[in-house]
This record gives sequence, C-alpha cells and structure tokens, in this order.
Amino acid sequence: MRRTITALATAIALSLPVTACNDAPRHVAGDAAPVGALPQASATSTPVATKPHVTPASKGTSPPAAGTSRPSTATSRPPAASVLGPTGLGALRIGMTAAQAQATGLIAGYRDGGTSCSSSHLKNHPDAVVVHSPRKGVVSIPAYGQLHTPEGVRVGSTMKQVRAAYDDLRPSEVDDTITAGSGRAWAAATTTVNYRFMFRNNKVTGLWLEIKGQDCYE
Repeated sequence: MRRTITALATAIALSLPVTACNDAPRHVAGDAAPVGALPQASATSTPVATKPHVTPASKGTSPPAAGTSRPSTATSRPPAASVLGPTGLGALRIGMTAAQAQATGLIAGYRDGGTSCSSSHLKNHPDAVVVHSPRKGVVSIPAYGQLHTPEGVRVGSTMKQVRAAYDDLRPSEVDDTITAGSGRAWAAATTTVNYRFMFRNNKVTGLWLEIKGQDCYE
C-alpha cells in the first residue's frame, strides 16, 4: 500500500513541472499583446512624419520665396547712369555711330544733318544735346543735373575743385579762363576723349564729354 501511495505521489510530483512548463508558454503568449500594439506605435509615427508637410509653418515658407523673386527682378534692371566719363554715359559711348547710339535707348529726337553734323538729346532731357559727326560718330555728350565725372566734378563745382581733380586743366587759346574765372577749358579723360568745361565766375556752368579733334563746332 505504501508503495502504491509513494508511486502515486511520485507521479503527481513529476506531472507538476510539466504542467507549469505548459502553462508558462501560454502565459508568455498571453503577454505578447505589446507586440500587437506595435502597429499602433507605427500608426502614431505616421502623423509625425506627415506633419512637416501639412504644418502651417511649411506653407508659410512659400510666400517669402515669391517675395524674393520680385526684388531680384527689380534689381535686374540697369540703374540710371550717373557718371559721365571717361568714355561715355552708361551704354552711350563717344565714337558710336548714330544707329549704335539710338540702339542704347539713351537718346531721342535724332535729327539727321546729312553730310553735316547731326544732333539728338539725352532721353527725357531735351536740353541735353548730343552731337553726332558723320565722320567720327558721337563727338559730344553733355552733363545735366547731378551727373558728374568719376572724379566728382559736376555743374556747380568750383574752379578750385576742378583744378584739384585735373592738374592738366588747360584753357582755350582765346579765353583767359584760369585767371579770369570764366571761359572754356579742357582736361584729359582718356588719350582720345576730353572733359570740356565752361566756367562763369569760377564755377562750372557747362560740362561735356568730348572727342579730341571734334569736327562739328568751333
């Protein structure tokens, strides 16, 4: 009888670990629910990935881009020429043919003089007369308003300022310009172009860029 009880107890004892082992996998399998929660985590990450595309901040970046294109278009326009010399005024150059000068868009009112010299004027400035020679092209371009030479001389500058800017300033053969303070004088802009000045009471009253040896006047 004792053997039977002992054998039975042994059998029960041996069966317990097996049951525990069998239950453990089932318990672990039941705890595998977090694995099933991973799709929720990935679903949560999906809106995060898409937010940069739908956020108002990303939309707000497009207007500045359009805004920057407008200033670039404005700045692409060539600025108005403000310097006379040493060879021209902006695109308008001493020595250009009449056709070349008109193509710059800087002159208007061209009057063909045939075999004699012709004239035009700077656009929007009818009193600023440009002189054209049939042999030498544009021979004279005037200054007006605040137009100035590269050295800063303009209409209204004093004789002292002009002489300081151009140490080669020379009066005409018939005018005692330097001494009298009135009359004509020239200074070299390049080897082929001069600045021509008209003085009155020691101030510049007229300023031109002029080809050396012009053949239209005087």
